[in-house]
Amino acid sequence: MRIVIDVQGAQSLNRARGIGRASIELVHALARCAGANELWLLANGALTESLADFETTFGDAVPLERTRIFDVPGDVWEAAPANVWRARASELEREAFLQDLRPDAVVVTSLFEGLHDNAVTSIGSLGPGSRTAAVLYDLIPLTYPDVYIADEPSKRWYFRKLQSLKNAGTLLAISDYSAGDAIQRLGVANERLRTMPLAAHGRFRPVTIAADAAKTLLGRYRIDRPFVMCTGGIDHRKNIERLVEAFAILKARTDDRYQLVIVCACSD
Repeated sequence: MRIVIDVQGAQSLNRARGIGRASIELVHALARCAGANELWLLANGALTESLADFETTFGDAVPLERTRIFDVPGDVWEAAPANVWRARASELEREAFLQDLRPDAVVVTSLFEGLHDNAVTSIGSLGPGSRTAAVLYDLIPLTYPDVYIADEPSKRWYFRKLQSLKNAGTLLAISDYSAGDAIQRLGVANERLRTMPLAAHGRFRPVTIAADAAKTLLGRYRIDRPFVMCTGGIDHRKNIERLVEAFAILKARTDDRYQLVIVCACSD
């Protein structure tokens, strides 16, 4: 079988988040169990920043000569209404490009892309999506629409992606909860779902470092006493505000014996 993996999840703005890491590791996992199956990668030429590290990221999983890059006709990020016609044209262009690769199966690592960058994803715009498997991380914007899709461009973009998701032959849900959401909220048949739990890569493990190196590292971030660490991002659903409020209560009761360390990327 020829399996084409759309790796825009590792190219888009999500590439520095969990979705990006999961997309990369999925390619490596598929490569380890591919057997006689032939893996190909589909990449977006407009997402140039990620292409510079492409061979380093994927070269030991899929030979570089099995990477194919499609182009888009200018800006297609859909938060700007003027780009919408190019986004629709690019969806057709990408699916036609995919058809030319004659895949037996297609894997989309991240479908909900392209609102604020030039990622292009769709399923079933040019032909049936029965041979396509899409990874389903969550349906959180459906739960908190006022937070995540409050404006009309975001709402239109999101519901078009939901329709693409429903066009996929198989959904690879990362949890039973996400699978249940797809059944209950989108009407996806149970037989079209597979649960594919994510796990930490082996590189994430306890390590021992020298006392002076530890002191230097902690000093860089002004950590000078026992601490509680939270990592995962500044986002509405992460509930960081409540964490800070709870820690303030703890701090008042413990005479400032502990620090709260939040590790993530965040805006001012």
